[in-house]
Amino acid sequence: MFKNSCVILFGAILLFLGHDSLAQNESDVVRYLNTSPIGSARTASMAGSFGALGGDVTTLSLNPAGSAIYLKDEFSITPGFTFNNTKSYAEGVTESDSKNKFVFSNIGYVNSSGNRENRKAYASFGFAYNKTADFNRNSSINYMNNTSSMLYSFVNRANGIPVEDLSTYDPFSSYLAYEAYLIDEDLDSDNQYLTQPRYENNFPGVQQSNSIEESGSLGEITVNGSVALLEKFYFGASLSITMGNYTVNSNFVETTTVDTLLLNNYTFNYKQDSELSGANIIFGMIVKPEKWLRLGVSYQVPYKLTISDDFSTYLRSTWKDGDIFSYSSPDGFIQYELRNPGKLILSAAVISGFKGLINIDVEWMNYGNASFSSDDFDFSQENEQISQSLKSALNIRIGGELWQGRYNFRLGYAYRQNPNVYISEEGKKFYNTISGGAGLLTDSGFFLNLSLSYIENGTSYYPYGKEYAPLINDLYANYELLLGLGIRF
Repeated sequence: MFKNSCVILFGAILLFLGHDSLAQNESDVVRYLNTSPIGSARTASMAGSFGALGGDVTTLSLNPAGSAIYLKDEFSITPGFTFNNTKSYAEGVTESDSKNKFVFSNIGYVNSSGNRENRKAYASFGFAYNKTADFNRNSSINYMNNTSSMLYSFVNRANGIPVEDLSTYDPFSSYLAYEAYLIDEDLDSDNQYLTQPRYENNFPGVQQSNSIEESGSLGEITVNGSVALLEKFYFGASLSITMGNYTVNSNFVETTTVDTLLLNNYTFNYKQDSELSGANIIFGMIVKPEKWLRLGVSYQVPYKLTISDDFSTYLRSTWKDGDIFSYSSPDGFIQYELRNPGKLILSAAVISGFKGLINIDVEWMNYGNASFSSDDFDFSQENEQISQSLKSALNIRIGGELWQGRYNFRLGYAYRQNPNVYISEEGKKFYNTISGGAGLLTDSGFFLNLSLSYIENGTSYYPYGKEYAPLINDLYANYELLLGLGIRF
């Protein structure tokens, strides 16, 4: 009974907190579904544009028919580093924070029964791990707020609940505020509350800061099979097991600006650990109408991602007379599913003899068709909000490769639409990825690839109740350095 109550309360408090990383809302949809294989250094250096080319382990997750292009076996591995910088905007203030991390982007093996004598009909088999999303970043901002306090949200949540029931119906927020003496009963009204500094009578403004530490990633373990026919038609399918985790630690601090107030400051902390898993199927085809032209199409079948969240809150208030009050919530838990509406990729590539190639991918996904479901919680309101706040998005990736004997040089660019319908002034309607790299292939089959990518992304969120809090915009600039090693035999 208590567990079910916590599930309901969890949904309520997440709506109260309003941060994109703390709620089952449209921001979670974008975070968990706006994925693309980071994969090998070769693919990354071409901004992920590889749908019609094949011949790279990453294509097992992009276009499963790509493994049929192989005429030799291949094993490859790709470690690297990411350098993330986040710029946060709120109330006319801009601040930056950063986080760097080692990443393991890709490992895979493809076995091909084709060879130079046998090209008419053969099969290929492969398996790989490809990272599809990286959540590692820090953000922080400090600003003056002359219009609202988080205490307003505490009061709003507590109103209508008897004091003796606060610990049952709202143990993650207003109950902690009441115990820390940040809100009081309104003695003139039944089950109504007031802020302890009585901001209702005169709000002098407060200094607020919000810092967020995020970590985790998503990746796919993929098993692939493909066939090649008549050197023109290539068909493939991949079964992928998605696995990942997401952790967030958020600290919101509010400090009074008036010396006569007894309250000095308070800190509200939220922690969440999430585990994600799911299985999806991708079908793909590549056609070579001419030796210099390849056309590709792949489709990711809609599937459900199972998410389990463990979460807790903590509140600490300090007072100018030396008193300190701190309280922790019970441990909360919820498990739910996120429906991925599927993804379509159309590709075309031009190959110029022994000089080089150009590939273009056009990817389409309707984020507004995503939805949450759970046996313990009704997500109808959240799903309605998703359909209204998110739209379909078009991603375009262009990559080129120049061959100079054993050496290869690559460039890539990706244009990614922001699927959010409502975009703030500092927000962006689209994000860029710019990449480049080089590679070396030896006579013995060993190869080495190096890539450097600049990847833009971002989000907007409210640090507490949407009707009170200022909007905070985070813009991410991620620099990713990958080193790919492998052998063809």
